[in-house]
Amino acid sequence: MSATRGGVYHNLRLSKYVVSDDSLEITFFFSSRKKMEMFLDKHRKNRELLDERLERTFRELEIDFSLLSDIYCYKECETRGFYVWLRGREIEWQDLLEYVLLNVTETSSKDWREIQKPKLEERLKIME
Repeated sequence: MSATRGGVYHNLRLSKYVVSDDSLEITFFFSSRKKMEMFLDKHRKNRELLDERLERTFRELEIDFSLLSDIYCYKECETRGFYVWLRGREIEWQDLLEYVLLNVTETSSKDWREIQKPKLEERLKIME
């Protein structure tokens, strides 16, 4: 099933509304341009709010929760499902959370940008 007349994809796997970080490590798929733009507008503010809350608890530790914040922002913005790639492979949200929590000590504030939906050859390169 392709997009509706309004440009909404009910199957996120077919969506052309895709956002990824510069390294193409994590890729988010959105059902509509509006949802994608909402994420791009909100993710920095969500990071700041989470940092303020967690700073009190983890004051002396070097922990970066920005990616965790971005995942929750994605789940908040995209209400029609969850479809995310980690290094070119589909990943469930619980597994993505586990991956992020295992890597919170790495400073990796990601800058998100809209990209073209990767073709199979590009996806295979990412997976290497």
